Amino acid sequence: MRVVPIIVFSLIAGTAADVFDRRKLMLITQVGGTLVASTLAALAFAGVHVVWPIYLLAAVGASVGAFDPPARHALMPMLVPRSELPNAINLNTVMVQAALGHRPRVCRSHQSPSAASDGRTSLTRCRSSPSWSRSR
Repeated sequence: MRVVPIIVFSLIAGTAADVFDRRKLMLITQVGGTLVASTLAALAFAGVHVVWPIYLLAAVGASVGAFDPPARHALMPMLVPRSELPNAINLNTVMVQAALGHRPRVCRSHQSPSAASDGRTSLTRCRSSPSWSRSR
């Protein structure tokens, strides 16, 4: 569900990052993502039991999120001197990979002892659903 909007909007997002002010574009995407997350939280707290708003919010969130990476990547050369650009890109890559690499460890620490016995299944379950949504 999230792949289709990203594929559709990726070319438009790259063009938008070149044409419009990148800082404003990133601000708009962050505000849009916050609105999507807030709406999803409001639906969850309201006890809505239908699925279509979740799919709609996932599509809107992916559409908004498609505009952020091109603007963020195009903004990097404007923030860092040319001689330091390779180091800045490497540091950014390390930070992203470190954040993604710690996700399984955090998920495993929130699981019950019975779920931790099957490492492969519990890791798959952890990636497919947030740890806060499971009953403890």
